[in-house]
Amino acid sequence: MNQTSTSINEHDQLCSADLAINQIPQRVSAAKRILFLALTGILLLTSITTQAQRKMENLGRGTVAMRKDADEVFVSWRILGLEFNAGVKYNLYRGTTLIASNLNVSNFTDVITTNSTYQVAPVVGGVVQAKSPTVAVTTTIHGTNTLPCLKVPIRNTAGYTPKFIFTGDLDGNGELDFVFTKQPDDPAKTILLEAYTSKGVFLWQADMGPNSVNKYNIEPGSSTLDRGHGDNFTVYDLNSDGKAEVIVRIANGVKFGDGTTFTYAADNNRQFISILNGMTGAQLAYKSVPTNFLSDGPMNGHMGIAYIDGVNPSVIWESKNRVGDGDFNQMITAYTWLGGNVSLNWTRLRPAAGSNAWPDGHQIRCVDVNGDGKDDVLPMGHVINGTNGTVLYSLNATGGVVHGDRFQVGDFDPSRPGLEGYNIQQNNPTGMAWSYYDAKTGQILKKQTIPAPPLVDYGRGLAGDFDPTVAGWEFWTFTDGMYNINGSKTSTAMPASYPNMKIWWDGDVLSENLDNGKLSKWDHVGDFENRLYTFKNYIDVGANVPGLYGDILGDWREEIVYLADDKNSLLIFTPITPTSTRLYTLLHNPEYRLCLTSRGYYASTMTDFYLGNGMATPPTPNIVYANRTTPTGTFQTAASNESVLSLANLTDLESNSEMVVYPNPSSAAFKVTVGGSFDYVIYDQAGNKVEAGNGSNSSTQIGASLKPAIYILNVTTSVGETKKYKLIKQ
Repeated sequence: MNQTSTSINEHDQLCSADLAINQIPQRVSAAKRILFLALTGILLLTSITTQAQRKMENLGRGTVAMRKDADEVFVSWRILGLEFNAGVKYNLYRGTTLIASNLNVSNFTDVITTNSTYQVAPVVGGVVQAKSPTVAVTTTIHGTNTLPCLKVPIRNTAGYTPKFIFTGDLDGNGELDFVFTKQPDDPAKTILLEAYTSKGVFLWQADMGPNSVNKYNIEPGSSTLDRGHGDNFTVYDLNSDGKAEVIVRIANGVKFGDGTTFTYAADNNRQFISILNGMTGAQLAYKSVPTNFLSDGPMNGHMGIAYIDGVNPSVIWESKNRVGDGDFNQMITAYTWLGGNVSLNWTRLRPAAGSNAWPDGHQIRCVDVNGDGKDDVLPMGHVINGTNGTVLYSLNATGGVVHGDRFQVGDFDPSRPGLEGYNIQQNNPTGMAWSYYDAKTGQILKKQTIPAPPLVDYGRGLAGDFDPTVAGWEFWTFTDGMYNINGSKTSTAMPASYPNMKIWWDGDVLSENLDNGKLSKWDHVGDFENRLYTFKNYIDVGANVPGLYGDILGDWREEIVYLADDKNSLLIFTPITPTSTRLYTLLHNPEYRLCLTSRGYYASTMTDFYLGNGMATPPTPNIVYANRTTPTGTFQTAASNESVLSLANLTDLESNSEMVVYPNPSSAAFKVTVGGSFDYVIYDQAGNKVEAGNGSNSSTQIGASLKPAIYILNVTTSVGETKKYKLIKQ
């Protein structure tokens, strides 16, 4: 008989074959046979393709307890990505008292006038798991605000102001910490970079050195950070050890957090990608940036993270420099660091003369647009294959798109497969104001053209689900109304706010707008904008945007982080209204998490599943948690439409063999057949024990009560041999 195997990492495809069960020998090695499925006596191997699982943060609960008013405390927490579709419920404790059990959603309003502490425990298969760390009730009101906020203390450096905030788990405790630049009031001073824990413990400061004194936003110095649209640093766990690194574009004279100074005196314009220890700021490794355009000066641009192999995160740096006072050269590079040396994966060059053919914007997005499980790089008007740096398409070629300030890519239309994009235009010679397109192919689906002169720089544009009466998302910029995905106007009235930043805040799945400290919601019935809240006593660090916004705490909705007006703290505002919507933390959605790794002109966060009115339940994200042990490597793979799975003759399996049943799983029970006695334990992918038992010289049915999800099965024989299997229950 022919045995088919597949490597999860290589996306190989299985062949089809039918086998009568009496053809399978009773004792056979794993190289010949690991798995047979039996119900009617026929084994069916079907043709499938599997994708690797990307390593993402092993997050904690992120629990917050906010004093909502004198009588109520609002508590919310994370549903983790791999437990979302696994039937996990939640118990909530006030002190040691259970106050709510088997909750399906991740928020609860506790009616109580006194303050206490709260903990959350997941309930898996009826078994209560370990409690989360305790959190105290937050009662802080900053200034004249009326909403409570979490205050993260930071050092107040005289003559300096913090700017955009990046986040990652620096200390490995499952919660997100903060890294940001401090910009000097005195133009002769250098730029600083500081790191803090989630609780405000100062970790380190780096000085970007004399080459950060030039802060001209179009052509800044070789180590300048966070000026204009050039961010040039990010935060992420690159080697998947559970602790995030800080990645910075550096040059001669940068002083790291441990006090050492980087020296390359031969040329102050030479630049390097540096990996810093997130806890100490010490340099761990660095790589020289390609010098193809060095004669035109240092490069400035946008940094982000992409999973270009579908498994491990890589650093993307899209950078430009100017030829005289004309057009810009563009260089896009991809780097990987897994704990040793930094590898340059590929370089994509676009000389200034090609800028119209390959239009760019003022930020990048990294997202898998073609569905192969590997992220691509989107500089705005063209798409780069993340695997090898080749161009997938240019929107200039497919639809006459030129440079524009902002764009969004996500699932805007639940009736179409894949993702869509929306961009606005600056001085398009055809008069195009915006276009809506297929993100996989670049095909223009809808656009608005206003040919009358003068040409317009539209500056802002926003996509979101603002009108629940129309299928899919809507978008608007400074034209004549709000449009839907069909290209039809849903309203001729315009919101009073700029189309600035879409945010999920109030608890429904529609989008709100955040602009200039004002949180508002579109009233689709009355065609006007309702003000939800106006934030006060903060410092605007950008163009009417906060230092950070995103789902960094609590349930799936998004937090807003402002710099306090006294510069002594970061103010974290979190939603305090109940929601009946159950969603996993958006940090475990691949596209969404990568949105938080880049800035440029700050643009809206996006998901790679449809999040809006009429949405279906999102699938479990195809991820594994970093720094957690799960079966990896080459798996024997088979799929069946039957309902019973048998694992036969376990004692004959080779020591390195593992098995996965995918994508057509069992809908009933799994049957384990082992000669001799054995013990088994089943874990969910969050590491929780959901079932355990034993058997002896017989076929044992397991997993009948499991909810649909992916599980890890450990079987140990009487001679101490242990095997791991990956099972899917539908």
